[in-house]
Amino acid sequence: MKISKRNIGHMMLKHGLDLLGTLEIPGPESNPVIDAMWRRAGYPGLDDETEWCGVAMAEIVRRCMEPPIDSSYIYEVYRAIDSWKSIYPHMGHSATEKVLSEIQSLYIHSGKIIIPGSPAWARSWLKFGQCVWDKKTYEGLIASVKPGDVCIFERGDGGHVGLFWGWDGTTGIKVLGGNQDNSVLIKPYPANRLLGIRRAVISKP
Repeated sequence: MKISKRNIGHMMLKHGLDLLGTLEIPGPESNPVIDAMWRRAGYPGLDDETEWCGVAMAEIVRRCMEPPIDSSYIYEVYRAIDSWKSIYPHMGHSATEKVLSEIQSLYIHSGKIIIPGSPAWARSWLKFGQCVWDKKTYEGLIASVKPGDVCIFERGDGGHVGLFWGWDGTTGIKVLGGNQDNSVLIKPYPANRLLGIRRAVISKP
């Protein structure tokens, strides 16, 4: 079965939504969920006082590759997708079986989504997957962006990374990501700060 690239974006958004509401803890304590993201990304000892948008993205990708998966969870994924009709107006109940089988194939074919070598650095995600649009090289088209694509933004000498959720008027982009107002939430960012848009791809097992 051919794996649908569209459904990789679905899974990225689903796992991003699973983290929705993850908050930094003020003061000397740190949120153990964020601490665990740092450890799994290869940075033990760092906590929620350090910019963590990149390791949140790594956590989302890691969860996309995490077996086992069962049919009840697959149907939960579809129900989540079905509720996003404002983003996926073309989706309907008639597409249920096709969507579920293609999402299941992401696990059955156990390919790998390659995480950048330094995931904590937001700009390292400019090398993730395949290019949708790149500000520096003018490769691709910004209008080709799809829900679940990875958006990398300029922020001083550093950057910010999150998942494309939708357009915010004509000059903004709604992004689902970590370290946004100290939490995982959906927030608009100016499109003129975009450095690039990338799309997850599954390598051959």
